Amino acid sequence: MEEIGLPLLAENGRGLLLVHRLSQGRCHVHPTTTHTTGTPGKAVIFALPARLTFPALPDSGSDGESSA
Repeated sequence: MEEIGLPLLAENGRGLLLVHRLSQGRCHVHPTTTHTTGTPGKAVIFALPARLTFPALPDSGSDGESSA
């Protein structure tokens, strides 16, 4: 995974990275303003794949529960 230069416990700054990763790069950001207040913002357009796949989590083996 590529390092993005954010502190591990940063509370913001990862939203667009998550959208980019989940959409496999099929996303775009447009500058916009909110209708009610005129505040600058951003609109995100993205397409998710039909099936998301995630790597398997490592088996910790310490919880004592069986998977049967």
